[in-house]
Amino acid sequence: MPERTFRVIFPRYDNSDQPIKKEYLEGLAGDLIDRFGGVTMWETSGCYRPSKKEPVMCDENYVMESVMLVKVSTKTTAWQQVDNAVDWMRKLADRVAKDLGQDTIFTSFETDARTEFRGNNLRPTADPKFVAEKAERIFTKMTRN
Repeated sequence: MPERTFRVIFPRYDNSDQPIKKEYLEGLAGDLIDRFGGVTMWETSGCYRPSKKEPVMCDENYVMESVMLVKVSTKTTAWQQVDNAVDWMRKLADRVAKDLGQDTIFTSFETDARTEFRGNNLRPTADPKFVAEKAERIFTKMTRN
């Protein structure tokens, strides 16, 4: 089955250096979950240069990524499904840009991705060599105000 990866990248802080609220992040994650069934989120840093004469600017960002499974047993073609999802993501990015006061919000729509869920090793704890003695929940840390 064909799949498509959709990604949105937005700042961790607004233009006055205030952190984006956890509730906003959860709402945005919820929108992606409702549309695609799931979302993966991580923190990153990104840099750009507004023009060749200006210095490089770096920001701390959040990335939210979802994978859409293109359904074959529907009345819409795979391309129509992808086009609808791309339109939806563009509207989401426009809303985020407006909400956060940004000139632009980065989105990407990767095609022909192939995704699998691998494993079948469910147990209460991970292998001890991969677990830190004092663990902190990463998502909580990422979204802390």
